[in-house]
Amino acid sequence: WLAFLAAEDVTGAAGTDLNADGDVNDAIAVAVDTATNHETILHVAADELAWIGNELFLATQESEDDHDWNGDSDTTDVVLLHWNSTLATPEFVDELSGTKLLARGNNLFYASATAPVGALATSLRAIASSAPTTPVAVASTDNTGALSPTLLAIDEGLIFATLDETVEGRDLNGDADATDTSVLALLNGLSIAGVVQNTHLALATGSPLRAKANGSNDWQVGFLVSEAAQGNTNLNDP
Repeated sequence: WLAFLAAEDVTGAAGTDLNADGDVNDAIAVAVDTATNHETILHVAADELAWIGNELFLATQESEDDHDWNGDSDTTDVVLLHWNSTLATPEFVDELSGTKLLARGNNLFYASATAPVGALATSLRAIASSAPTTPVAVASTDNTGALSPTLLAIDEGLIFATLDETVEGRDLNGDADATDTSVLALLNGLSIAGVVQNTHLALATGSPLRAKANGSNDWQVGFLVSEAAQGNTNLNDP
């Protein structure tokens, strides 16, 4: 399988309204079975696509389709949709916080719009291809309170995310302030049972993110720390 986004405005001589919303301004999800060369237009505008096994997931803004996917009587939400070849149309899975989707093998990770409550809780969710409409809450090691990580990237099965002290309202990197917006956190992307780990270090803006797997659930990690955000700490004084 492969999937891509088709541009309505250049599909056909005058553009084609593929999601029936009255305009030709959208990018519409299309799935292709490369074994049979069969193409399926899903008639849904999407911002991001991700496969896990034969299950396709779409991050979609309701306003782009003018469609209330989550049934809350408005079209202002960002939602996660699921499709496979047995479904005539995509189905609603969850409401999203942002459109970032990270997939590795048979696992999908995303940030849910549902606010986490209490220690060890996070807003992240994981889905296995064996249960594609059953999100699993991702826990953390933080005994103090809930966390709402922002997903960044995945490398060799390790997920990089950031924590925002201004959102959580507390110091997450031990520099005695609560103003840092990018404290690095890590998550095992090889299992839906992974737990968010706070590195307690402020990520530098534009930092490369690199991981090297050493074996089962073990990585070496490389990233850049902002000395200024890390409490104005001099980290390269010989």
